[in-house]
Amino acid sequence: MVRFEGTPEGADMKETDTPTELLTLLGHSAVAGEIKKAVTRSPGARFYRCAFQVNPFDYSVRHAVATPFQTEEEYNKEMVEACLKAGVDVVAVTDHFRIANSVSLIAAFEAAGIIVFPGFEANSSEGIHLLCLFEPGTSVTDLEQHIGACTVADRKVLSPQSTQTCEALLKLVADLGGLCIAPHVCSASGLLKTLSGQSRARAWKSDYLLAAGLPGPRDQAPDGIKSILLNEDETARRPQPICIVNANDISTPDGFTDDRVTTYVKMTAVSIEGLRQGFMDWESRVRLNSEAIEGEHTEIVAMGWAGGLFDGQSLRLNQGLNVLVGGRGAGKSTMIESLRYTFGLVPKGLEAQRSHNAIIKGVLGAGAKVSVLIRSPSPSPQYYLIERIYGQQPVVRDQAGMIIAVKAQELIGDVDIFGQHEISELTRQPEQLAEILRRFTSPVTDSS
Repeated sequence: MVRFEGTPEGADMKETDTPTELLTLLGHSAVAGEIKKAVTRSPGARFYRCAFQVNPFDYSVRHAVATPFQTEEEYNKEMVEACLKAGVDVVAVTDHFRIANSVSLIAAFEAAGIIVFPGFEANSSEGIHLLCLFEPGTSVTDLEQHIGACTVADRKVLSPQSTQTCEALLKLVADLGGLCIAPHVCSASGLLKTLSGQSRARAWKSDYLLAAGLPGPRDQAPDGIKSILLNEDETARRPQPICIVNANDISTPDGFTDDRVTTYVKMTAVSIEGLRQGFMDWESRVRLNSEAIEGEHTEIVAMGWAGGLFDGQSLRLNQGLNVLVGGRGAGKSTMIESLRYTFGLVPKGLEAQRSHNAIIKGVLGAGAKVSVLIRSPSPSPQYYLIERIYGQQPVVRDQAGMIIAVKAQELIGDVDIFGQHEISELTRQPEQLAEILRRFTSPVTDSS
């Protein structure tokens, strides 16, 4: 991580890499230390592209998978390069009830900055496959013990099998601190294909099963199974529909190019708990490759105050931030009004103008400055720093730290900022209310 003068040791996220586009700007002497400090912190949750079923070299050898590689080292090198090229951030290495032969591949991924969920693929007494994932960094010794706890009948066979049922394994892995995904549920060795009747319903409704694997979206599942995936089957209905992920065996570098083998999961930190929360809240935190992820937009990256009441304070903001929550006096209005002041936006209501002026005067005051770092994705990704000293006009700096003749409004686009009570005030003014509502209507529906 790049550390700048004035950035304290022990910043919130030491592992957070400063984007290279920001290095020149943050190294400029005129940039406030508050902004430099803010960008060292975690940006919060983001989508990670995950491949949950990656196999080591030994798996390909045992299962006679066609491969041009003669050695494990060659295989590992090409797998890592293909993973990086595909933009995969997270992998799970899951050979069949084996971990020792996955160690070198895990190490190769980690050396390249790819986060690894170590684990194994279990095979229940009924012949159902389960991907068993554990915390990144879990030792081989612990994983061997976890495999032992599954009471495998014969670990020397091609695909070892546990003496425990699918339901029992789901609970066992959870008790061991891991998480299970039921892969290829509609195919051979899949939960919904292998089981039937009450045994299928019980396993499917298990509190310990949070995700199921398909090669596509749930609405493209085979007839007879689709109703279960859509949570419309009375006998197998869960409290909420299960999370669907795209996961399939990746045993060659080309496998990473297949959209059916990776899934985007939104996490603050890559961990078992991060996955658990993502799978439980899948409607907002999980995206298949066939589903659109919100496109890039201009985002507020960080803001900071120098001088005044908030002297030395700074915030790192998430690219998906859309609401501020906090008790009275937490600083919500100060943040909103500071943004409005920095961007040079004028409140629309008279009461809002008076409130805005009072907050800015009380928080900033003579000589104080507020700085806002933004990122614009088009026409090419670019960072800008907008600064405003109390009583002066906003100043914009480009990535080189140079002042440019551009207004803040030109960078942020058609944006309105409303204070806490401003909407209420504007609802009492029909023309202003119509103007606000017009932003949410199309020319076809807008007849005002």
